[in-house]
Amino acid sequence: NEIVFKTDVDFMISPHLEFMLGNQIKWSPDLDYDVYIPGYLRLDNNNIPTELKTDTTLSVFKNSTYGSLTTSFGSNKITLGARLDYYDFLQNKFYFSPRASYIHQFNPVSALILSLGRYYQSPSYVWLIGAPNQNLKPIQSDQIVLGYEHTLREDLKIQVETYYKWYDNYPARVFRPQAVLSPSGFDDLTSDIPFGLEPLTSIGTGVSRGVEIFVQKKLSELPLYGLLSISISETKFKSIEGKERAGSFDARFISNLVIGYRFNQEWELSGKFRYSTGIPTTPFITEGEKIGQRDYSQYNEGERRPDFHALDIRLDKRWNFSSFDLVTYIDIQNIYGRKNVNGIRWDSRTQDIKIQDSIGLLPSIGISFEI
Repeated sequence: NEIVFKTDVDFMISPHLEFMLGNQIKWSPDLDYDVYIPGYLRLDNNNIPTELKTDTTLSVFKNSTYGSLTTSFGSNKITLGARLDYYDFLQNKFYFSPRASYIHQFNPVSALILSLGRYYQSPSYVWLIGAPNQNLKPIQSDQIVLGYEHTLREDLKIQVETYYKWYDNYPARVFRPQAVLSPSGFDDLTSDIPFGLEPLTSIGTGVSRGVEIFVQKKLSELPLYGLLSISISETKFKSIEGKERAGSFDARFISNLVIGYRFNQEWELSGKFRYSTGIPTTPFITEGEKIGQRDYSQYNEGERRPDFHALDIRLDKRWNFSSFDLVTYIDIQNIYGRKNVNGIRWDSRTQDIKIQDSIGLLPSIGISFEI
């Protein structure tokens, strides 16, 4: 459980000058972890079983104080901000992060946006008990984003952003020196250590860069609406080993298209198409004493998963009554039944690699009330 107290105050000093000040307290008074992982599920980097057994109760306190000053002049708007975080459960308790943004309004329908800043994310509480005297830092991200948005007409808007992010203090895995814990996580209990319950050190680094395109068509006199998003990106990380490797969620191309048409007040047809290139994999060891384990010498260097794509279709029928509306629908997910790969596992029974596919075509019907 976590108890949160948050307050924000805005001061309009003048029509062109605004000051905001806020504070947030998070307190978890009773984090009770009763953990046992047998040695065969927790092998160190020398393949030696290393069990973990611990009973511990943690009381965790976090505080963040933040503020910003926004001023506008002519076609320009500037915001300067900062945040101070306090973590009572870390050795280094205070972290300061500055931020800034600039908007230039070329005309009423187009603008240039620039933002940069530093951000911190607290390590998961359970990571603190993965080893005795676990000393971690919050994950650090320095980012810069440059964007342009243009309203082509009242119901049609396009936005383009390019970004670059530098990561530091990622929890690097001592038992898996080729990997960082986040954003990779673990695959499954049979081939990796679960939940970050292992020795960790905050020396992992990384970079992420890319371009994102967003197009929005709102419902208007033309009863057609839709959203299109396209992301082209690359993410790489370094762990204890020091070699740069692809991030575990490094899908280089992701796109989503949602489109709908409202024929009248009763009938509406909509659809969603999703596509992404495959993410990296770590191959399995298929023979010898380490059979069934991931080959971390080739961490994220195996063959990528196949591309993912699916098309969903939905038809809504609305019934209007005096005091409520009744909506019925037919929804067909993955209408052409593609068997997308959603996991690769080691089958201990057959001693072979097992590909896990999605369910394929999934129809459903539903009903809802709107008052």
